[in-house]
Amino acid sequence: MFRSVAFAGIVCLSLGCSQPDEAPLIEDDDAGSDSGGLPEIDRSDEFFSQDIINIDINLPEDRWDELRTTFRSRVDLLGGENCSDTPYGKAFDWVQANIEIDGSLYENVGIRKKGFGSQSTLKPSLKIDLGRYGFKQEHLSLDRFIINNNKSDDTEIRQCFSYWMMEKAGLPTPRCTFATATVNGEDLGVFTVVEEVKESFLETHFGSSSGNLYEGESNDFRSAFMGFDQDNNEEVDSSRADLERAREILGAANADNALEEVAKVVDLDSFYTHWAGEVLIWHRDGYAGNLNNFFFYADPNDDGRFKFIPWGTDNTMRNETRTTIPHSTLAFSLIPNLLYSNPEGRRRFYETLDSMLDEHWDEEVLNQWIDEKTSFLEPFIREQDVAFFQSEVDTIKETVNVRKQVIGDARLYGEPLWEAGLRGEICRVEAGTIEGEVTLNANGLGVVDYTAGLASYSFTIDGSENAPQISSGAFGGQHELGFDRVVTIAEYEDDRRFFISFIMPNPRFFEPFTTGGAQRFISTAFSGTVIERDLTINSNTDRYDIDHGTITGTEIDFSIGGQVSFTFEAKLYRR
Repeated sequence: MFRSVAFAGIVCLSLGCSQPDEAPLIEDDDAGSDSGGLPEIDRSDEFFSQDIINIDINLPEDRWDELRTTFRSRVDLLGGENCSDTPYGKAFDWVQANIEIDGSLYENVGIRKKGFGSQSTLKPSLKIDLGRYGFKQEHLSLDRFIINNNKSDDTEIRQCFSYWMMEKAGLPTPRCTFATATVNGEDLGVFTVVEEVKESFLETHFGSSSGNLYEGESNDFRSAFMGFDQDNNEEVDSSRADLERAREILGAANADNALEEVAKVVDLDSFYTHWAGEVLIWHRDGYAGNLNNFFFYADPNDDGRFKFIPWGTDNTMRNETRTTIPHSTLAFSLIPNLLYSNPEGRRRFYETLDSMLDEHWDEEVLNQWIDEKTSFLEPFIREQDVAFFQSEVDTIKETVNVRKQVIGDARLYGEPLWEAGLRGEICRVEAGTIEGEVTLNANGLGVVDYTAGLASYSFTIDGSENAPQISSGAFGGQHELGFDRVVTIAEYEDDRRFFISFIMPNPRFFEPFTTGGAQRFISTAFSGTVIERDLTINSNTDRYDIDHGTITGTEIDFSIGGQVSFTFEAKLYRR
C-alpha cells in the first residue's frame, strides 16, 4: 500500500556536536529536502514491513536518568474529586538524543517517556520525534513513531496481533512492527514499534486532518469522565463543542431511542466494528471494557461524526476467568451500554461479531502468524525475559483456540443481558496515612500462611486513629511472573480487620527493592492495597491505595526460607 503524503527523504544531519543538548537549532523548513519541492511516494510502509528494526539511542547519562526515573503514580493521574472531568495533562518532558535506525544516524532527535501502567525506570516506553528540535529529519518518510516496552505482554506480540485483526476488519488502525533498542550501549530488549495517531494518520485514513482528534484515558461521554485529551487543532478549535454536544445527546438517550440518538454523533457502522473488535480480542482495557486506550476522530467528511481508532492493545488475548460479566460482550462505557440495552442494537452488535468470527478468525492462520512472529523475535529476547516468553506465547495461542467456544458458550441460552452497569468513578481521594513494619520468612505464595510473619500498622483514616492492634500475620514470596509479593493481615479492638498487600518492583522493569536506604513508595513501581473489613457485619467496607511515601528494607530475600523485613510510611487514598 502506497500513501500520497509528501515527504522530505531520508535525512541525516551531522552537526558535529558531542553533547546533543548543546546543538544549534535549524529553522529552515526545507532543510534536508532534495526533492525540488515535488511530492514523493511515501515510503513509511517499508519501515513497518520490516520484521525487526535496530534502534540505538545515545544521550548524556544524567539526561537518560532524569527521563527514565520521572514517574506519575496512580494518584498523580487519578487523584482528587472529579479526576476524569478535565484532561490529565502531559507528565513527561522531551530531551535531546542521537539515534541510529538500522545504521542511519540522526542527531538532536527528541525522545520522551510515555505511558501509565507501562511505566518503567529501566525499560521505558518512548516517543521518538526526529524533527522535534527545529529541522526536518525523516527515516523512510517517518519523522515520529513510538516504541512500547511490552511490560504487560511477555509474548511481545499482542499489540501487533490486535492491530492486525482490527485492520482486517476494516478499521483505521496504527501500523505496527518490532524493534530491538539500546540506550548508551545497554541492550533493552524487544519493543513494539507503533505508528502515532497524528495528522498523517488522519490524512491517510480519513482524507483530512482538519477534524478534532481526542484520546480517551479513563474517559467517557458522561459529565464526570469528559476529560478527553485533544490531540490536534487546539489552536484552531479548542471549544470542545463537539464533545459537549455528544454529552448532551448521549446523556438524554435511552434504551428505546439508542440507535437513533447515538447515530447523531457516532458513525454506527464503524463503531459496531470497533466494539466487536475489542470484544473479539478481549480488549478489557479498551473503551467498552475500561473507558481507556482509544482515540476518536470528528470526521469532517461525515458531518463531524465520531469514528473510533484502536489503541493500547498490549493486554489483550487473555483467557477470562472472572464470571461477573458475559464473555461475549463488553459494555461498561456509555455508547455500548446504550446500544446493548436496545434489542436492535444488541442484534447488530452480535451480527458484526459473528461476521468478524466467520471472516477473520481462522485458528490455523492466526497460530501461523503467532509462530512466525515469535520465531524471529526469540533470538532477541533478553536473558531475564526468556523464562516468561514461551509460556506467554502458549497462553495467547490457547486463547486463540478457545475464543470462538468462549463466545459461543456465553450465548448458549440466547444473547445474555448486561447487568454489570456502567463503570463507576475511578478517582483516588486522600483519606489518611499509614505506617508500618513487616517481618516474615518467605514461604512462597502457593499457600496462605499468615503465621510466617508479623505486621504492625498505624492508621489515620478520615482524621481518626485506629484502635490498638490485637493480632497480625504476614507471608510472601516470589510470584511466577517475576515480582515479589507480601500479604498481611491486622485485626483491631474495634472489630475492624485490614488486609494489606504489597507488590514489590519487577526487577525487569524497575530497580529492585533492596536494603541500604529508603526508596520511593510510588505506584506503579510499588503497589500497595488496603481492604478494610467490618467484622460486626462480616463485610468489606472500604478499599485504599497506598501511595506517595517511602519504604526501607532491612532484610530482603524472597527465596524460600529467606528473611524479609521492611518499614514504610505513606498516604492512603480511598478508591
